[in-house]
Amino acid sequence: MGQVDHSFAAASESVAVHALAKACELVVVVRLVNMSAIALAYGEPVAQRLRVDLASKAAAMADVLGAAAWSGEDLEMVIADADGFREKLDCVGANDLVLAHEVERRLRGRFFADQNQEVIPCLVTIARDIESEDDADEVLDAARRLAFTRQPDIPDLSRDRQAVAQYRRDMAAAVLAVELAANGGLALLWQPVASLDRSADEDEVLYWEGLTRLVDSNGQMCLPSSFIPALERLGLVRVLDAYNVSQTLSRLERDPSLTLGCNISAQSVLLDGWWAEIISRLQSDRTLAQRLVLEITESASFPGISLAVDFVDHFRRLGCRIAIDDFGVGHAAFRYIAALQPDIVKIDALFLRRAASGDSAQDHAAFKYLVGLAGSYAAVVVVEGIEHEAAAAVARDAGAIWGQGYHFGQPSRCLIGRQMPTTPLMPPVSARGGFGQGDLLRAI
Repeated sequence: MGQVDHSFAAASESVAVHALAKACELVVVVRLVNMSAIALAYGEPVAQRLRVDLASKAAAMADVLGAAAWSGEDLEMVIADADGFREKLDCVGANDLVLAHEVERRLRGRFFADQNQEVIPCLVTIARDIESEDDADEVLDAARRLAFTRQPDIPDLSRDRQAVAQYRRDMAAAVLAVELAANGGLALLWQPVASLDRSADEDEVLYWEGLTRLVDSNGQMCLPSSFIPALERLGLVRVLDAYNVSQTLSRLERDPSLTLGCNISAQSVLLDGWWAEIISRLQSDRTLAQRLVLEITESASFPGISLAVDFVDHFRRLGCRIAIDDFGVGHAAFRYIAALQPDIVKIDALFLRRAASGDSAQDHAAFKYLVGLAGSYAAVVVVEGIEHEAAAAVARDAGAIWGQGYHFGQPSRCLIGRQMPTTPLMPPVSARGGFGQGDLLRAI
């Protein structure tokens, strides 16, 4: 199967947009990342219908204020009256990130490849104001480049038919997951990250991690393995991550005594419009940020070191804590850990299981080394997969202070254990700054 030709985009429209850009105040570039994939999986006419649908919505937004046209995989909007455009979109005073998200929200809508199969477009939207001293063409070109660099990796369907079949299965799973999340079907089950110290009468909890579940129409809970991989392969997991973090913030707002963590995919670790609402809520109430731990899971690759560092720095400046989940088995090399400077590193349960089996002294030594290595990168090390006291003893022997697993509580809608008395979880630190184990111990 060969590459798809999208030359049906009218060249005259692109030229018109290019000419208008010289006199405009705002440019918006919307990249349809999965355009070729949709054409290969569902047919070229479906891809063309999607382009027409998106262009029609963009033209309605621009109206008399500007113009919109396709240029390859990019839907480009040039706006002559930036203030009027923001007013029309109810974004008066909004920054570029918020405006881009609102444009993307209005472009989205239910689109069907046929009467049975819904398709979700994977969009990357960049909005940039043009100041009087700016060259409009250069701003437009910069927006195009930024949209390109921020697009997630998606499967190459031109290689074989099995890839096409997998894409269609993934899309069906993604559509169901997004629909459930949008209609109240997202559930968070809480599991404590607890002290390994046995001197306390009850488990002392550093924070509770929210484990994502989707509840279907029959009331059955779906495990993440049934939908997260599909969303990551399609480049759409950020949609679910935004719902996940938003729900966690709502729980924090209801109970100011809690410190909570929630998972986000490494693929979502870049500042885009999907984070605009989350950032606004955290800016409005910094105590929420101080009680929020963002746990980055490594089941997908990061978008790039510089983008990931910008994301982590931004949320750390707001007061959030950053954790790297499943350390030792994920996509991220140690260079990402060193660059991101996480506050918390969580060691994947695989290493504890091997060390606790007692079959190999080498496994035990490797686990102890990994705990020490993680401690050199972060102030807090959490050992995952502690199912019983014997495993907890192995973790303590390796030098770990914190653990997580069924030994401390199964994932539950209830929060089990005693929150550490001092919140926020750790004292605020400046972006890119750090603190040692002694600082942490003084904080708690």
